[in-house]
Amino acid sequence: MAHYLEIDTQTVPPDEYIKVFSMPSPPSIVLTNGRTDHGLTRLLQCAEYCDSIIDPLQPLRDNLELSVYAQFEKDTKKYSQYEKAIKLALKSTAKSVLVAGPGRGPLLQIVVEMSSAKITGVEKNPQCIDILKERNAHEWQDRVEIVHKDAREVCGKWDLVVSEMLGSFGCNELSPEVLDGFSSTVIPQSYTSYIRPIYSPMVPLQYYVPFLAHFSVFYSITNPMPCWTFRHPNNNSMQKKAVLKFVAMYEEYINAFEGTFSAVLFQNVTISNQQETSDYVPSWFPMIFPVEKTRLEKKKEYVVEIERKASSENVWYEWKFLGKRYNQNGQSHSIKKH
Repeated sequence: MAHYLEIDTQTVPPDEYIKVFSMPSPPSIVLTNGRTDHGLTRLLQCAEYCDSIIDPLQPLRDNLELSVYAQFEKDTKKYSQYEKAIKLALKSTAKSVLVAGPGRGPLLQIVVEMSSAKITGVEKNPQCIDILKERNAHEWQDRVEIVHKDAREVCGKWDLVVSEMLGSFGCNELSPEVLDGFSSTVIPQSYTSYIRPIYSPMVPLQYYVPFLAHFSVFYSITNPMPCWTFRHPNNNSMQKKAVLKFVAMYEEYINAFEGTFSAVLFQNVTISNQQETSDYVPSWFPMIFPVEKTRLEKKKEYVVEIERKASSENVWYEWKFLGKRYNQNGQSHSIKKH
């Protein structure tokens, strides 16, 4: 197991621990805010994947491997929160429930156990369809209608639509494009994308492509800043833009913006992939938007722009910092709609 340097940010000022990150081979660091065991436990839970550079998933273009679903299903906190949300939503009369993109069936299992409503699961991945049909026959007494389609292609009206097709940045796995066609009560009801400026020596040099990562060595320059929110049911605009300002409190480096999300599943039931929050779920690593390494001036205000853009075939993010625009027209990375 790696050795971790634990730094209590309540007692060690940032201008001191920032120096550690400038070492040629910095140790793995946990910034604990006085909660050493809790912070260290969270980090070690994903030690196998820490500091890996991961391409964002393309679930509308690709059929995910079953091992990916198996990894996601280990997140018991996420499914506990979904269970609470579904239970609340079912208190109103719900005679029909659609689970959009059920994968191997964890959300269907929750709905079957809680409701006598008519239940439909719509899944495009043929590997998952075989598993869902088997579970339906042997575990769910054929109560679920299994439909092998893209959820955007189904017709009908349901009282409740449930989906876990969120991404690390909230909207990057095209949940808005999938859920915007439904006029029903939807879980999640809303989700907000955030960015915050960070520095990590683990960001590859001159690599300006969005990627997913859980860094063991990094520091944040500000708290997460909200960019935009999608709400369901609603007629959402698929193109978004945020212009955000932050102040560097110290002379410190920046080389990326970390993208995260928070979601309201139903009423007061929430989830987030921001580790500092009480509703943190580890399923989604942050999405990293790299920028050119720059030393920031103390007490100076900076501006960052980030946009979600869309065409008939693709969705992509562009971001601009210190006069340089990254991923213009999706030239380095885009998310396919088909």
